[in-house]
Amino acid sequence: MTQEEKWLKNYEEAMRFLNENKRKPSRYVAEERNIRNWWKATKKLMNAGLLKAERVKVLEKLLELETRKPIPISTFILCKSFTVIKNRHISIGMQIRKAA
Repeated sequence: MTQEEKWLKNYEEAMRFLNENKRKPSRYVAEERNIRNWWKATKKLMNAGLLKAERVKVLEKLLELETRKPIPISTFILCKSFTVIKNRHISIGMQIRKAA
């Protein structure tokens, strides 16, 4: 397996993890550490300008998913219970419908 194939395998694993769990890998969960370490090391290379240009383009998709912001309360009609986090964002309670 070439270095490029290993990198793409790690990228696909990180994307799958993010899509399935809706969060970044944790350093406290043993099964997630390898993905997290790859993610962190790759971001450091990118920030230092040492990552290949074609890898940067691919990695930007992952980083875009990582940096999605929570949706503000004002965009929702709340039904039943909800939890306010830091007085700005919501944690889904029972049912929440997006405002038109």
